[in-house]
Amino acid sequence: MNINNSFKNFLNSYDIEFKGKKWRELSNLFKTIWNERIYKGIAERSDFDDIVKILDVNARGSKRGNEAVAFTFIRYGTWYRMLNDVNKVSNL
Repeated sequence: MNINNSFKNFLNSYDIEFKGKKWRELSNLFKTIWNERIYKGIAERSDFDDIVKILDVNARGSKRGNEAVAFTFIRYGTWYRMLNDVNKVSNL
């Protein structure tokens, strides 16, 4: 199968309206958590979980078929340290 056929098959099976709506929702959730919690330095671990679930396919609580930005290979401890560092700096 060539690349053109593969791409056509993908486009035929990809629900662009549903995916667009879903990504707008995830984008809004990310912005809300970032601006209202992390940026203000008041984020908690559950906020980090929500952010990681948007960013990483292998996040805790993710299920097959969930949308995420990437497959990152970043361990949870690293995610928590990175996000907590931003949270702490924002609180200064």
